[in-house]
Amino acid sequence: MRKKIYLLSTLFCCTLCVTAQQMTENDYIRKGNQLYADSLFEKAEIEYRKALDLNPSSTDAMYNLGNALFNQIPQSNDKGREAMEQYTTAAKLETDKNKLAHIYHNLGTLMYMAQQYPQSVEAYKESLRNNPYDDETRYNLAKAMHMLKNQQNQQDQQQEQENQEQQQEQQQQQNEQQQQQNQEQDKQQQNEQKQQQQESQQQNAQQSDEEISKENAEQMLNAVMQDEREIQEKVNKMQQQHGKTLDKDW
Repeated sequence: MRKKIYLLSTLFCCTLCVTAQQMTENDYIRKGNQLYADSLFEKAEIEYRKALDLNPSSTDAMYNLGNALFNQIPQSNDKGREAMEQYTTAAKLETDKNKLAHIYHNLGTLMYMAQQYPQSVEAYKESLRNNPYDDETRYNLAKAMHMLKNQQNQQDQQQEQENQEQQQEQQQQQNEQQQQQNQEQDKQQQNEQKQQQQESQQQNAQQSDEEISKENAEQMLNAVMQDEREIQEKVNKMQQQHGKTLDKDW
């Protein structure tokens, strides 16, 4: 899915106007291209960086450096991040449509490998805007769109599952709260029943005490009345026996 690097170091003109800096920059790019062709990507990276040191705005060096970093991703994930930075910067500075198509193609492929499918789709689309006739880019776009759709479906399913789990959790919480409320109500009813029983027992005890007190009072009253009757009977009996002798002499 990756485009080959293009060997677009600035061509030399057989004039005396070519500066030493331009020659050195292009020498580094050509040397990097030779190393890249031999799959010596780390060494090619060094040469491209040297070219960028001399000309930080060289989109050729940026793109080729991105490709060299791209091929080192299996050894280091950081290389992929650096490659993305080089492609992105080159895309901002480049004006040639053919070069932009290559840059966005490789950027889309890099995003695809990182499973960043929305960004991959947009990069491939941008590549086709600059070169609508590239069948490889069109094929890669179709693959990226297919993976994006699958990813969205998985996200939707995951979201639905999370919603179901959340609903179940909420239902469980509601059930637990309802159960707790029922337990509290049962406990409150038991306390009320217990309190009513205690109050009823207290009332019964009070009534019993009152009844006992009334009965005692009646017994005492009856006893007093009985004593009075006995005394009166004794008096009457004595009066009958002695007649008037009980009267005082004058």
